[in-house]
Amino acid sequence: MKLFIIFSLLLSFLYVEAQNYETLTTEKGKNPDADNSIFTSGKTFCYHLEVSKDTTQLFINCVKSVLTVSPDQSKNSIDEVQYTVVTVKNSKRLNKGQTEVAISYEPFKGIIDETGIVENQFNLWWHPPRSDFFRILELCPFPYIQLPAQTGKTWSDQQKIGDVWGDEQWGEWQGKLHQLITYKITGTETLNTSLGEFECFIIEGISTNKLGTSTLTSYYHPQVGFIKLEYKTINQLNITFSLVSIKDESPIHGMEEYYQRKLNNKDIEPSTESQV
Repeated sequence: MKLFIIFSLLLSFLYVEAQNYETLTTEKGKNPDADNSIFTSGKTFCYHLEVSKDTTQLFINCVKSVLTVSPDQSKNSIDEVQYTVVTVKNSKRLNKGQTEVAISYEPFKGIIDETGIVENQFNLWWHPPRSDFFRILELCPFPYIQLPAQTGKTWSDQQKIGDVWGDEQWGEWQGKLHQLITYKITGTETLNTSLGEFECFIIEGISTNKLGTSTLTSYYHPQVGFIKLEYKTINQLNITFSLVSIKDESPIHGMEEYYQRKLNNKDIEPSTESQV
């Protein structure tokens, strides 16, 4: 079967801009990968995906290389989202001041997002998946924690979201949509996962705009990052990402190499399974 790759680098030009946060601290003028302790070069973070509305389970299916939500499961249903850290030169970094990552939708390997993560002593911040159906996450709080983590800590931010992120499924607008986001660390909770037991900080995020409200509950551990993400979208979908494995990949030098492996229909073979 012919493999189709959708290059998110091209999509990024169509979408005009990334939805960066004003309060986010990046290390401009430095190599943003240099001080990473979690998102180090070659690691892949694998998240199990669950989608539902009320009590009905839904599925994300890849239909003609487009990700759509459906009550019916298919042979091309997506059940895992993977974040792979890639080493790139600063001149080829898509998001300045951010660690480059490739996002794939498993087991279908035909769509790849290219985006960024910020990890430093001041904060950990992610850009969520952004292809097709996952564009809805642009209206939700992004995974974000200001450090050091402490119960009761609060912060806020705002975005201006371009109309290319709109859709009839969750709302359309013209020009820029102004959105307010608030975060609070509400406490801790111990999660039992396939990687072990982790005591996590719980971050409650709320985003509000003229279309409505979305929420994100994030579970953060200092050694692993975000272990679980629970979204409630503006159209009342529940989307959950649960970390199930972390793999140390063989070195990937640049997005070109990553794309080439996909074009050759070759998996990126893990060399070891991380112990955390």
